[in-house]
Amino acid sequence: MKGTLTSRPLRVVAVISVLLTFLVTPTTQAHLENGTFTESFKIASLKILSKGPYKPGDVIVFSVDSNLPIRQRQWIQVTADCLTYPAEWHSGTEESFLVEKFAKRAQATAVISSGCSSGVQKVTEVMLADVQNNYTRVTTEDATLPTFVVTKGHLRANATSVSLKKDSIAKLRIPQQVRLKRNSKQTTFLTLPRITDGGQTLDWVATGECGITRTTGATDLGGALWASGPSVCALALNTPWGSNLYQALNQAFSIEVFPATALSCQSKSNKKIKYVNSARCPKGFQETK
Repeated sequence: MKGTLTSRPLRVVAVISVLLTFLVTPTTQAHLENGTFTESFKIASLKILSKGPYKPGDVIVFSVDSNLPIRQRQWIQVTADCLTYPAEWHSGTEESFLVEKFAKRAQATAVISSGCSSGVQKVTEVMLADVQNNYTRVTTEDATLPTFVVTKGHLRANATSVSLKKDSIAKLRIPQQVRLKRNSKQTTFLTLPRITDGGQTLDWVATGECGITRTTGATDLGGALWASGPSVCALALNTPWGSNLYQALNQAFSIEVFPATALSCQSKSNKKIKYVNSARCPKGFQETK
């Protein structure tokens, strides 16, 4: 069964405040406070495996060269300009994502943010920890770290808030009701995009008996929305990284999740009731497939 990112804040207001200070992640803080700096292994170099230039919403992939064998690695984090979150990799997450190859290869992934200017972006820090929570780090003060190019950034010179356009996710149809599939622990019913119609990077939060399986890694934005039981799935989105082109988007949705036994009903006049949580349809209606 696929895993999910469980460390995301549960309220939209909390998401905004956390995102703005996310350069030091909870995982990073835990390693700094509980780990031990070591020189027994070193970071020889950092490679960017994906092909640029990048635009907002694209995934960038990093690989760390080190004398520490992959089987002894526990965690990698790459901090760079123009990322929504630092790129991360964690051991034990090989089957947690829709695309598993990056986790299986100990490669850290991240999403390019809309909240930056176009141009050359710099990697500023790389951290690597082993299974005993010993860690090492490299910054721009220690070595020459790679750069990458971003196009279509939303932060523009001489932009004014008066000219901001309205943004939307009109291309995405979010259902008001869904029905669980029979004999399935999880029912996936929606694919969530990484960007808005205007190209702003999106952060999604799902609460209730539902969750999001991220596509490439723990700090990915999009993914598959699923439900595991009858409930009301609360889905929220926001665009906290800033834009000189579009207004911020902040929306919430309630999706009613019905059990697999719920009925779909239709009357002779073609009036439809999508789901009925009972043994039979109301009077004047017949069950439909």
